[in-house]
Amino acid sequence: MVRGQMNFKRLTLTDIKIAIKRVPNKKTLIATMEAADVKSKWENSSWGRKLIVQKKRASHNDFDRFGSAVGRVSGQWVRVWFNLVRKLQVGGSVKPGQIQSCSGQASAPSRFGSCGSVASYY
Repeated sequence: MVRGQMNFKRLTLTDIKIAIKRVPNKKTLIATMEAADVKSKWENSSWGRKLIVQKKRASHNDFDRFGSAVGRVSGQWVRVWFNLVRKLQVGGSVKPGQIQSCSGQASAPSRFGSCGSVASYY
């Protein structure tokens, strides 16, 4: 990093602190930052993790992006399934861990099969 002037608008304060003098030389600054383990603290912060994820996503190729999209879609169906089961269990129409098929007690949206139950779809 080259030293120079910077506007206050571009600066952001963090909780990471190191004890240095007012105008240290580059060697002293690097040694102090390594001693305070600033890099690992930054990588473990939420802001640092966010930047790492952004860089990782930017380096993905088409196949990686496709795999991520497939994972998101399949994760949505898993969430739909568990939310439906939870609603049925909380509603009291079925016992926990049990889904009735085609009995009318555990009815679900029509996309889950002809008789309207989740068990017939899966």
